[in-house]
This record gives sequence, structure tokens and C-alpha cells, in this order.
Amino acid sequence: GDVEFITMRPHWAKEQTIKWMSRHDLYLPVVYDVNKWVRRADLYVEDSPYQILDILANQRGARIIRVVRPWNEPVDGVVDATDWTEIADAAARWLKGSGDGRHTADPVG
Repeated sequence: GDVEFITMRPHWAKEQTIKWMSRHDLYLPVVYDVNKWVRRADLYVEDSPYQILDILANQRGARIIRVVRPWNEPVDGVVDATDWTEIADAAARWLKGSGDGRHTADPVG
């Protein structure tokens, strides 16, 4: 399927967003200024606690990987990942149907 980078950053931050993505070798189409839950997805990767709760409230059965950061807390039904390797591993397992969506500190174990 298609992969998009959805950000709540405003359009004026486009250059900053592209630079950040390049540093992380992310070369994807970027969608700005939308509520992320409005765009249906097979899987969401998110660090904002507000976006995680919005997605869960508006997308029944949404699969979410929470990027663990100091500003967010574990959420039931959301898988945790601490880096890009864990994100990729959890996403691959989930999209292949072997992930169960439970909150866990080790999404690939």
C-alpha cells in the first residue's frame, strides 16, 4: 500500500519538515494540516498523545505504534516502539497479520 507522512505542522514549516525527513532517510509524500484520523490508514505511527487519542476515538480498530517520548504515556491497545528499527519491525509484523495490537514494551518480541 501507499505510505504517507502526515504532519500537523503548518505549510510554512515545509522546509524544516523536509530536512528532518531527509536526516532520517524518509522520502515520502507529505500531507500537511489535517486531522490524522480523517485519513484512513492500515497503520499509524504517532508520538502525540492527543493524536493517538483522536485516532482511537475516530477510527474503530485503528492500529497505532506509539513512538515512546517523554511527553507521552502508554495507551491500551497501542504498541510501543523506541526507535526506527522497532517501528519498522512492529509495522512489518502487524501488517503481515502477526501483530496483536496489545500494548507491550517489546513490540517485536
